[in-house]
Amino acid sequence: MLCNYEQERKSSNEHTLVMGKVAQRTQLDKSQQGSLEALVVSAALTLHHQGRDQIQVKEIAAEVNLLHELRSETVKSSPEKVGHKLKQVGLAIRRLSQAGYGLVMNRATLVLLHQLAATYRGED
Repeated sequence: MLCNYEQERKSSNEHTLVMGKVAQRTQLDKSQQGSLEALVVSAALTLHHQGRDQIQVKEIAAEVNLLHELRSETVKSSPEKVGHKLKQVGLAIRRLSQAGYGLVMNRATLVLLHQLAATYRGED
């Protein structure tokens, strides 16, 4: 069994590898700020800022659909589609319970989520 320091170091190394891959996939221009990926990242961040340590994909999908509605868009995003987008941008989803899949808001996930949000806002 790894001690906390070794686990943190291993997690940090994995995070660095993931960030390299994400940086390659998220070379964004201004036209992608309103993309489904950007909405998914924004919705996940919004739910996290409500103090959540685990967020189900179906909750993120509901938040994305609320954002669509606020933008007067008629499109609806299914939890399956949102789950695919989360994986596509590099966020690891896992089985949380019998109720479904989601994000565990650990340190590595939060760092990546905030970096993705900054990228989609055009701050990088």
